[in-house]
Amino acid sequence: MDFPFDIIGFDLDGTLIDTSGDLTAAVNHVLGSVGRPLLSADTVKQHIGGGAKLMLQQGLEATGGIPDNDFKPLYRQMLAYYEA
Repeated sequence: MDFPFDIIGFDLDGTLIDTSGDLTAAVNHVLGSVGRPLLSADTVKQHIGGGAKLMLQQGLEATGGIPDNDFKPLYRQMLAYYEA
């Protein structure tokens, strides 16, 4: 039987696997590191879908705004935490 495709891709995050708990932990790790209140899983779920950068931006904005010139290090921190 011939298969009509050479490759199949799967979007695991949120499609086949619910990673919202891991994403919430990563966002809250960053928020906690800068003295911000932590967000509920339901709040973070509302920010999932536009990419990790937007999710963190929205989390920071929801808890007091994005610190001046500090976003890139916070974003790298979140990605490192999520990867680990």
